[in-house]
Amino acid sequence: MNKVLIGSPIRQTPAILEQFLLSLTGLTKSSTTVDYIFVDDNVDPLSSVMLNDFSEANGRSVIIRPAIQTNEEYKRSEFTHYWKESQIWKVAAMKDDIIERARNAEYDGLFLVDSDLVLHPRTLEQLIQADKPIVSCIFWTSWQPDTLEMPQVWLQDEYTQYRKDRREDVDGQEQFLRMKRFFAQLRMPGLYEVGGLGACTLINKQALQAGVSFAEIKSISFWGEDRHFCIRADALGLGMFVETTYPAYHIYRDSDLAGVAAYKQLCLKPDHSSLFAGSIKELNAEQLFHNATCMHNYHYEEAALEYYLSFLETGEGEQEQRVEAIVYAADCYNLLGKSVQSKNLLETYVNRIPSAEIYCKLAFMIMNLEQWEEAILLYKQAIKLARPADLSASPDPSAWTWQPHLQLCVCYDRLGQHIRAMEHNEIGLSYDPHHPSMLLNKQYLTGVLNQS
Repeated sequence: MNKVLIGSPIRQTPAILEQFLLSLTGLTKSSTTVDYIFVDDNVDPLSSVMLNDFSEANGRSVIIRPAIQTNEEYKRSEFTHYWKESQIWKVAAMKDDIIERARNAEYDGLFLVDSDLVLHPRTLEQLIQADKPIVSCIFWTSWQPDTLEMPQVWLQDEYTQYRKDRREDVDGQEQFLRMKRFFAQLRMPGLYEVGGLGACTLINKQALQAGVSFAEIKSISFWGEDRHFCIRADALGLGMFVETTYPAYHIYRDSDLAGVAAYKQLCLKPDHSSLFAGSIKELNAEQLFHNATCMHNYHYEEAALEYYLSFLETGEGEQEQRVEAIVYAADCYNLLGKSVQSKNLLETYVNRIPSAEIYCKLAFMIMNLEQWEEAILLYKQAIKLARPADLSASPDPSAWTWQPHLQLCVCYDRLGQHIRAMEHNEIGLSYDPHHPSMLLNKQYLTGVLNQS
């Protein structure tokens, strides 16, 4: 592309707008000429001043006022954003105004980007290199606090992030599993076809001339102007893609400003992605373990399990890594509803790699089967092991201290051996004197022993 227009409708706080404009300034533009157009819908005068300052400093910029003038307050909080229907179509009109100007001026591409994003310097060049009619740079957001991060792209319908056939009945658990598969794919650097996208999108000349638009499609009740844009684009035969090599950073809440500095540091690294790309067979043990850890941290159990098992099959890695892989792979199996496979995995390695974490994990599963004597043997094996001086790398440090004693207390109590139960509870309390379960156990066992 020889000439690209970067456009954005803007009603933003100065603190967030500052980071957005800085990232625009930092974009690599060696392969193209860039112009800017901003729709100034700000209510904070300082934000308008910042736009004017950017325009004067960078040149080749146009600032316009929205065609629809309203004074409706746009509400946002640390929990979420609150959009009124009228505000959605006001933004749609702003975006369509930008599209019309890009089309009439015969730009090679229009990069529509929301003003609460911070972009990687290579974002624009990477999107141009994708050479697709419509392509978005991915970003991830926890739409409500402390929830799974989700991308701004989807596969079907309004925001369906798993694939299903038209007449297929998919239960909630299977939906969640398929969604996490999709998310795991998007965490890998690459270019993927999607059914919907928005907020950080490069539209090429072909798509502009074809008639893309954010205008409302009256016969569709889907919420948000991006849905109407995507349905229209799909009907026009324009493929939609997401590029995941250089994810943007979304300042969805004011508190997200605290993460901007860390994101900028990440942008300085030659390999921006935290994951190693390539098929599992192409990755070495270190890369497999790294990817497994990342997928586990993202809570993508199926993907993490695949990497953990492949890592274990190599027979390589430090013992601490192998213990972690076994314990977390067992957890993944359990979360996927595969308790038999989890138990089998632990039984395969329990005698190969002496580890309190593995003994305790397997013993707990045995306890759930009410096989108290067998569980006791496993917990005692954990206690016999020499405790490492440093437990910081342990996937479950309590397995080396109070945990086996707490569970031995439970096992002996179930067998009616209350004196032994109390002995182990006391040992457990010596490691953690304020543990609520063990304090309750002590109160209960004291009463039982006083009666006998």
